[in-house]
Amino acid sequence: MTARRLIAAALVLASLPAAAQTAPPRQPGWIADAKGCRVWDATPKPNHSVTWSGPCQNQLAQGRGVLQWYVNEHPSDRYDGDLVAGKLDGQGTYVSADGYRYAGDWRDGKANGTGELSTKTGTFKGTWTNGCFREGTRLAWVGVAAASCQ
Repeated sequence: MTARRLIAAALVLASLPAAAQTAPPRQPGWIADAKGCRVWDATPKPNHSVTWSGPCQNQLAQGRGVLQWYVNEHPSDRYDGDLVAGKLDGQGTYVSADGYRYAGDWRDGKANGTGELSTKTGTFKGTWTNGCFREGTRLAWVGVAAASCQ
């Protein structure tokens, strides 16, 4: 009976590193760069980190700069533009790691105002409201979940 318990314990311990590698995605929240300047991370991924080239006020990214996301220390998404209180706000261009590009107005971390999204399947140019673009049956979203634009 003792040998069975030892084998069971060894199997449990051997499975722990594999379980740690498949951690669930993090919830949206604040992420800080190496200097302690925080930005809002709406779509966090495991092993996510950031750098911010602009000013920092009260430990929040503030003003114009470049925000670079990294996944496992490799460059991922990038934003060049204005931030207010750690969130994309003002004019800016966001380019995702998979090639999607939005250039235009932002408010509170969402596309809002005049802007243009270029994707692999087309371009969505016009007025954005709370991260959503609607033109007839065409629908697109930036900075929000698709469900919030339905």
